[in-house]
Amino acid sequence: QLSRALSRDAALAARLIVGPCLRANWSSPERRRALKAAATSLKVLRAGAAPGDSAALTAKLLARAAPASTTRDDAQIAAQLATAAKTLDARAQCVPFGSAATGLGDGRGDVDLCLLLPEPCIFDVNKVAELLKGPPLNAKKATAIATARVPVARATLPGGSRIDVVVNARRELCNTALLKELGARRPQLAPLCRAARAFSRAKKFGGNHRRHLSHYAWTVLCVRVLQLRGELPALPCPALTALAASSEMDAAAAAAAAATDLDEAGVVAAADDGALAGRFVDLLRLVAFARTDIITTRGAAAALPADAKKHRDRLRLQDPLEVGRDLGAVLTRRTSAQLRYACLETYVHLVAPADAVDDAPRPERAFPFLSSAEE
Repeated sequence: QLSRALSRDAALAARLIVGPCLRANWSSPERRRALKAAATSLKVLRAGAAPGDSAALTAKLLARAAPASTTRDDAQIAAQLATAAKTLDARAQCVPFGSAATGLGDGRGDVDLCLLLPEPCIFDVNKVAELLKGPPLNAKKATAIATARVPVARATLPGGSRIDVVVNARRELCNTALLKELGARRPQLAPLCRAARAFSRAKKFGGNHRRHLSHYAWTVLCVRVLQLRGELPALPCPALTALAASSEMDAAAAAAAAATDLDEAGVVAAADDGALAGRFVDLLRLVAFARTDIITTRGAAAALPADAKKHRDRLRLQDPLEVGRDLGAVLTRRTSAQLRYACLETYVHLVAPADAVDDAPRPERAFPFLSSAEE
C-alpha cells in the first residue's frame, strides 16, 4: 500500500526520505524497503529534475569545494625520497601520483608517491618505512602496511604533511595519467571531483578504511556523469590497459598512452560551461538510483567477477583499467545504505520545489549550504 501511494505522489516520497522516521533508523529492513520504494517513485516522477536555482548552487558548491591554499611542494618531497632511495638502488626514481598529480584534488589529501625501482627487484615496504625516517625526509612517524591490496608505507613529515609511498605501482601511474589528461581536456571534471570530495567529507565517508568509497572511486563516478551527460565518449583505453598489465614502469610512457587513447576516443579540449550544479545533481542521482547494473566508463557491457558476498543493491563500479576490479566491493550493507541515503536525501533537498510546510525538503537543508548561524 505504501509503495502504491508513493508511486503516485513524489512530494510524499520526498518528505518520507527527509523526515525523521528514516533518518532515525534507515538501516532496518522495513525502512530500507520504504526507502527503496520512495527512491523508485522519485526516479520515475522526477526524472531529469534540476535544482531550482542552478547559478546559486554552482556558486555555493565552488565556494565549499575550493582548493585549500598550501605551501606543500609535492615535487620536492618526491625528489627527497628519490635521493634517499639511492641507497636501495642508484637508478631509483620517485614520481607523484593520485589526485595531487592529476589536478583533480582539493589540496587536503595526503601526498601519494610511487617509488620506481628497476626490475627485477624484491622490495619490503618495511624497508621503505625505515627509509622515510632517515634524512632528508626525517619523518616523525612511519608505518608499513604490507597486507594492503597495494603495500604502502605511510609517514608524517616534520612540516605536518602526510605521505603514502608505494613501489612500482604500474596501474596507479596509468590511472593518474588517464585522469590528468582527462582533466586537462575537460576542465569541468575538476570542480565536480572537488564537490564530490567535499560531499563525502561532509557526510563523514572516510574512504576504504571505513568501508566507504575511496576518493578515486568518486572520481570515476564523476567521469561517468560526464559520459551520461554527453560530455565524454566511452573510454575503452586499450593502450593504457595494456601498459598497466605490462612490466613497463615509465610515467612518460603512461602519459603518452593516455593521450593516444583519448585521441582515438575523440576527446578534444573543450571549455567549461559552468553547469556544476546540474552535474552534481546528476552525480547524486547516479549513486542514489543505481541498483543492479555495473557502472563502467569503458562503454562495452561491463563484466565483473561474481561476488558471493555481494548483497542486493550494492553499487558495483568497474575500474577503468583494471577491468576485473570492483571499486564498490569495499561497501558493506550498512555503508552502502549510508551512501545511498545520503545521496538520495541531498538530491531531494536540491530539486525540491518551493513549499511553505516546515518539514518539507528545501535546498537550504542540503549539504552545500551553510547554516544561518555560520553565514
